[in-house]
Amino acid sequence: MTRGAPMGVFFWMFERFGFNKVIILEGGLESWKTSKSKLEFGQGKPSVKSLLTAKDIRLNPDVSADQQWIMERLGSKNLAIIDNRTREEYYGANPYGSPRGGHIPTAVHIHWPDFFLTNGYMKSKNELLNILNQFNITYEKEVIVYCTGGVRSAMAYFVLRHLGYKVRNYDGSWWDWSQNAKLPIELS
Repeated sequence: MTRGAPMGVFFWMFERFGFNKVIILEGGLESWKTSKSKLEFGQGKPSVKSLLTAKDIRLNPDVSADQQWIMERLGSKNLAIIDNRTREEYYGANPYGSPRGGHIPTAVHIHWPDFFLTNGYMKSKNELLNILNQFNITYEKEVIVYCTGGVRSAMAYFVLRHLGYKVRNYDGSWWDWSQNAKLPIELS
């Protein structure tokens, strides 16, 4: 299952760089084969040189959050913050050497694998909404997801985007937040 987290970060990064037609093939190549979808082998067509240049990249500010963005909205009834790390990290463990333990105030804990079945497939829409409803995470709220460095939370970002939520990945995540002694933390 952990191999799915990098897929989420690729999804988020492409959206961050302004691409708006990004997908993840659920189940990967094995799922594609099982569905008896067409596979092609052999030499492919020569690739065409991309005309995309650095000037064409337009960062999408609506999919990312940082310390300032969060602090300006912290405590708002229109904001939901989800900590996607392990429960131990949420309560203060520092397995990755952050200077402070805990979580961002008001954040709820939903470990990112909770959105997936044991075979790596995403849970049904109803199951996902039930998880989010337990924490009063509704479509009216903007959602921030974070973990240690934005990789695990990117998978949660993908799930929430799939469900149609307005969501941002705090890619600096706990590594960034815990470095700034002026930012508040909770341990409960």
